[in-house]
Amino acid sequence: MFSIQQDKEIFQVKFNNNDDYEIITGTGEILQDTKYNSTKAKNWQEYKANSLKIAELIEQSPTLILDNVKLERLKHCADTLLFANLEDGSKRLRQAYFCKNRICPMCQWRRSLKMYNNVDEITREMLKQEPKTRFIFLTLTIRNCKKENLVDSINLLNNAFTTLIKPPRRKAPIILKKFVDNSYLGYYKALEITYSRMNKDYHPHLHCIIAVKPNYFGYYYISYAKWQECWKFALNENSKEEIDYYPEIDIKAIKTNFSNDKLQHKTIAEVAKYPLKSVSILKIKNKAEAISVLDTFIKVLYNRRFISMGGIFKVMKQQLLKKEVDDIEGNNVDLIHIGNDVDKTLNIVSYTMYKYDKKFGLYIC
Repeated sequence: MFSIQQDKEIFQVKFNNNDDYEIITGTGEILQDTKYNSTKAKNWQEYKANSLKIAELIEQSPTLILDNVKLERLKHCADTLLFANLEDGSKRLRQAYFCKNRICPMCQWRRSLKMYNNVDEITREMLKQEPKTRFIFLTLTIRNCKKENLVDSINLLNNAFTTLIKPPRRKAPIILKKFVDNSYLGYYKALEITYSRMNKDYHPHLHCIIAVKPNYFGYYYISYAKWQECWKFALNENSKEEIDYYPEIDIKAIKTNFSNDKLQHKTIAEVAKYPLKSVSILKIKNKAEAISVLDTFIKVLYNRRFISMGGIFKVMKQQLLKKEVDDIEGNNVDLIHIGNDVDKTLNIVSYTMYKYDKKFGLYIC
């Protein structure tokens, strides 16, 4: 979109329309990103520092848990940031190099922002086309597991969820079949994995937004106890061993702001959290344990998708694919632009370039 030419401390950005914008460097200004973290201006610094700490852990591992090329990319992720300065005093990120490694805290943060925007755009479009659509937030769990059983537990969760929305006609609970046939519209599902430092085990679980017809809150309503029964049934249909307990779930209706076709932001934020938080590893005091957990996370992430959509969510995504929504988990995901803040809609005054200073742990112009 533009090229950067260096001339001492002044740069010029050349756009296709031949407009010139000064790039400011060398002022000593500390980055304050006022768009997405106005109340958390230190986010950039924190995530960059955490990415370097993760890289240090990988370097200290007795085995190569990440190849040297990917490790170097992780270490230099977002070293330099180019921000557009707008007339209203805010900033927009316009150029940066992100490693896009799924274990990188910096890239996880950017993907989370992207996920939030995607869910927001999809549900907004859904409500425009079908204003009466309602949503429920469903969390589905199983008991914690040790690392050697983590992959099997994840597979069980995903397979059981498929059974939940596509129940076998003869075996499934009647209330579940009636719900799927008459009220269910689609889902947005995110797999999250957390690690328990106390129990030394892993907790995989699913966060789901389920789109339903208004009749769900009438004749086809499913109570908490019945959802538990349905989830237990789905797990047993896919488990090698009998699930002899009622798994913990959480179910609640999502309030919709009909004045602007938007869902409650807190609920979107919950499902849009990045599924695997490598930052939590840094809280583990025992270094050998931290490296072991990191190794497990990297292996689980390999060639595995943590986010999926079905039904009306998938249809809406396909309609928006060439617009606001792209593949969050893909290597080609755009982690620079969040939302619709494209250049032509912005009143750009100038650009400022920030570089990360390891000594001070800050982005400095």
